[in-house]
Amino acid sequence: MFLTRAIRILVATAVAFPALVSAADYFYRPVSVSFFPPLTTNGREAGRTSSQFSFNIIGGYIGEVRGAELGSVFNLVQDNFQGAQFGGAINAVGGNFTGFQASGAVNIVGGDLTPVQASGAVNLVLGTVKGVQLGAVNITSRLQGAQFAAVNIADRAIGAQFAAVNITRAMKGFQVAAVNLSDGFEGFQLGTVNIAQQAKGFQLGVVNIADAMDGEALGVVSAVGNGRHSLCLWADETALLNLGVKLGSKSIYNVFALGMHVLDSRLYAGYGLGGQMRQEPFFMDVDVTGYSVLENFEEWRGQPLDFLGKLRLAAGWQVFPKMAIVAGPTLNVFTSMVQDGRGVPYYDLTLFQFHTGNFWLRAWPGFLVGVQGF
Repeated sequence: MFLTRAIRILVATAVAFPALVSAADYFYRPVSVSFFPPLTTNGREAGRTSSQFSFNIIGGYIGEVRGAELGSVFNLVQDNFQGAQFGGAINAVGGNFTGFQASGAVNIVGGDLTPVQASGAVNLVLGTVKGVQLGAVNITSRLQGAQFAAVNIADRAIGAQFAAVNITRAMKGFQVAAVNLSDGFEGFQLGTVNIAQQAKGFQLGVVNIADAMDGEALGVVSAVGNGRHSLCLWADETALLNLGVKLGSKSIYNVFALGMHVLDSRLYAGYGLGGQMRQEPFFMDVDVTGYSVLENFEEWRGQPLDFLGKLRLAAGWQVFPKMAIVAGPTLNVFTSMVQDGRGVPYYDLTLFQFHTGNFWLRAWPGFLVGVQGF
């Protein structure tokens, strides 16, 4: 998958510093000071030195730190780090990191990180993050915690991601972003665009896309491979000819519809949201659809649009594997700034009407009957 390839490329570009000696081989020095490697108090033994405090005027290189490290530009630690690390530009730890890591630009950890990593640009952990990453771009092999960034990238994640873009190969938890991308997702996705190859849970966004979903998607447009794809043709009390498409997950769908009055030039363009209850071979669709009403193309330009709202309750019987018959009642509400709406339905059976100034409102019951293809 493209996500897996992208993550491998990013990880391959990381600079990790593998441990060359065991913990028993380290020389312990409480305090280490470095101007710039190899100008350091540890000399040639810097890679075999363990310190409690490390101070780097420009940058430094040391075996391990158990305490605190401060560098004006960069800090390089060959093995493990426990404590707090602050670098003006770069922090790089070859082994595991436990504590707080902060830099102005880049943090790199070759092993696991617990619990917090923060940078102005990039955080990269080749092992597992068991805590929190804060940066412009966060990258990790495994996440057990939370990521906050403009871009979050994780091979496998359990927890939460908050970003402009979240990218994961396998995600279990919570994603919030403008764009969420996941090969395999289990949990909740909230974003402007949510895309998952295999999804289990709930997607909430403007656009939701899933190849296969065990769950539901709610958005302006939801396209689910194993979800709802229905072509509908029906007649009702406002248009003898209606053509619509229902797209969505198994129970929640969006409606895109066009209607024609036939006896005059009135046209309808609508969008709605609905849900389905199903008990094979029968089902029940309930949706709310809003229509812009065009009296005719010549008079429509420059005039306020009329609005027609429909609440539809349609019972269906799937008589063939790819076709069903649908019928049911509707409730209609019409508002206009130019007409009273009396001529919108084919009959005058008004439940309620209201008029003030140049505003008209009219409500009436209706009925639909049609066919639906799957």
